[in-house]
Amino acid sequence: FKQPGPPYHALVLIGFEKDNFIANENGTKRGKGYIYSREILEGAIRDLIPGKSINDGPMAYLVLDI
Repeated sequence: FKQPGPPYHALVLIGFEKDNFIANENGTKRGKGYIYSREILEGAIRDLIPGKSINDGPMAYLVLDI
């Protein structure tokens, strides 16, 4: 994302390799198959609380096993 970028957005994790996760992330040119480290995701996954700071939300994610 170009700075300042959105404070919140969604992405879909489509796979993993060792400690890295593969994501499809809409809204950016290089979002298809983008690799994130586990540390980056754990530091960024937050629930949106309207009117609060980005860092105030608890860690939240949804896992689907189809």
